[in-house]
Amino acid sequence: MDYFKQMEQSTGVLLNDIQKQAVLKTDGPLLLLASPGSGKTTTLNMKIGYLLLEKKVQPESIMAVTFSRAAAEDMAERFRQFFHDKVSRPVQFSTIHSFAFRIVKSYFQKKSINYRLIEGDVEPHWLHKRMALQQLFTNKTGKKITEDELESLITYISYVKNRMIQPDQLQKVKCSLKEAKDIYIAYEEWKRNYDDQTLLLDFDDMLTYAYEALLHDKMILKKLQKQYDYVLTDESQDNSLVQHKIVEKIASPQNNLCVVADDDQSIFQWRGSDVGHLLEFKSRYPNGQVLTMTENYRSSKTIVQVANTFIKRNKERYRKEMYTVNDIGIPIEVQSFKKREAKIRYVMDTVKEQVNRKEVAILYRNNNSAVSVVNAMDRLNIDFYMKEIDTKFFRHWVTTDLLNFMRFSYHTGRVDVLEHIYSKFNAYMKKDQMKWLLQEGRGECAFARLQNTKLEAYQVSKLKQAKRAFDKINKLSPSAAITVIEDDLGYRKALEQRCERLGLNVDRAKEILDALKEIAEDEQTLKGFADRLKRLESKMKQSKFNKGENVPTLSTFHRAKGLEFDRVYMIDLNRDILPTKEDNDDPELMEEAVRLFYVGMTRAREHLELLSSGGVQKESPFLPQIKKLIAPSTVTSPHRAGTTVAHEDLLPNTTIEHEKFGIGTIIDVKSDTMTVDFEHHGEKEFIKQFCVERGLLTKV
Repeated sequence: MDYFKQMEQSTGVLLNDIQKQAVLKTDGPLLLLASPGSGKTTTLNMKIGYLLLEKKVQPESIMAVTFSRAAAEDMAERFRQFFHDKVSRPVQFSTIHSFAFRIVKSYFQKKSINYRLIEGDVEPHWLHKRMALQQLFTNKTGKKITEDELESLITYISYVKNRMIQPDQLQKVKCSLKEAKDIYIAYEEWKRNYDDQTLLLDFDDMLTYAYEALLHDKMILKKLQKQYDYVLTDESQDNSLVQHKIVEKIASPQNNLCVVADDDQSIFQWRGSDVGHLLEFKSRYPNGQVLTMTENYRSSKTIVQVANTFIKRNKERYRKEMYTVNDIGIPIEVQSFKKREAKIRYVMDTVKEQVNRKEVAILYRNNNSAVSVVNAMDRLNIDFYMKEIDTKFFRHWVTTDLLNFMRFSYHTGRVDVLEHIYSKFNAYMKKDQMKWLLQEGRGECAFARLQNTKLEAYQVSKLKQAKRAFDKINKLSPSAAITVIEDDLGYRKALEQRCERLGLNVDRAKEILDALKEIAEDEQTLKGFADRLKRLESKMKQSKFNKGENVPTLSTFHRAKGLEFDRVYMIDLNRDILPTKEDNDDPELMEEAVRLFYVGMTRAREHLELLSSGGVQKESPFLPQIKKLIAPSTVTSPHRAGTTVAHEDLLPNTTIEHEKFGIGTIIDVKSDTMTVDFEHHGEKEFIKQFCVERGLLTKV
């Protein structure tokens, strides 16, 4: 019986023509581009089944790897469902990291090298990568590293290793932490010199040492090449340069390589994923084949058409047309709320109405957004499941600062608490004054004690004002107390100055401050506020036990990839969040921001809502584009007047008005693109076709 007929009868899987071609293409290089909801995991499993049942390939001769452990487990479970009664031995599905680790262990054993992992469960705890980096930062700067700074440093190190950046090129890698390069070099030296008998390894080292083994040990390479006749990788758009190279090294020289990916869903550039490697597939494999699976079985026609058109604004991608034969479905909703709390109330009201809550997802770019949602759900006794539990919000320096302000207000003689905040409010205290207070220890009010010392004239009144403010804080509700901290003590201004001085993300810091104010609204006491934060952190940690229950899912866009729901709410689609300021300044980052938005939209089967807060002026610049795609004939801009620009109008020295960037002059025109110099935003590059089709430009 024909293989596909047999599969249809025994598993219920009916493949389309492109999927069948992908299954039958077993020899030579194949890039299978799979749009969202196109059945890539099913197709990949059917291909493995074909190799086993029709080509009689042994399971141990198939290397099947994917990016994440969850994806590997999903592939293995699907395979078991389809073939548990058809094959005697299953194929081993693994992540690239775990596969690389097997290579490293073999390589080190052969060279008699002892090693020790410093990520995961590490004892003693000070040997953990994070602890080591904290200490190296302190050694370098004399300061304690913040959570933001530590995450930036870890991301920098991972990017450098995964992109195989050479030492002489380190200074070209962007990082908000100016000391990142020096600490990275110190970190690598620390690992090498920790112990003459032991080499320390982090998770990224597994990849770099695995590639080194394949490069320098011909016996290990040949053994793997001989074992694996067929190499298949899923989610390859997430692979970094070193991961791509490991896979390709093992697949050669036969190159029976199947790469399953979607360049439009490459959203991990910040940690080293390399979509450019996919785009160069044909140049590396001239005889390779590229197949495109573009039929979406998941989403309504409305969602598919809007998402398909939206992603075309990106230039660095394979051209493809996602389509579906599903019903048109209900319109996509785009809403802008004046206040964050109004947006959260709206989402909560709609979630409460849902009977099948496991088919509801609330998606966001930053984990900070989840805290407000969790706060609202907890008050309404709505359980939830978090795809990614990240509680750094509760340890963020802004959160710690606010709690320290409140803690100090209870006892203004606690100089141990004052030490952490004295430079963050407008009393203008000096380091030597703080040092003197610490030497004196706890006692009466610190400000009163300073009044008895020699002070600058401007300090006398400022210290008195600070004392009055702290005395007031202790008697106020948490919400009113935060207002005093922000305004009377000048914390918000100090926050902005600190972010600018240290290169920290000021918008992220303000987001956290605003979320804390939101949580404080319903609390009556400062202790109640602190307890509330502890409860929310606990609820988030406990949410993992709700997996599979009839509860809504909370997830970042990044972690939601691969998931699908009937109803999806994309929240906090605000200016400077998606895209961020950094995205606006970097064409590569902007394309990734577009892909991230696209991934969010394509999680929805039937109902998709795009929500922002702060009014229309603060909504993401992506939202006006979506509105035009939903109803292009009815959407107009109240801020612009004049004739829409046509292709023939796009000439150098022509003055135009853009709906976002305002007045500008065209300074360069190419076949597909043009560059415009705007009065207030500088030079920007645009796709001409997109601007004309969407009516984004008018004549001035």
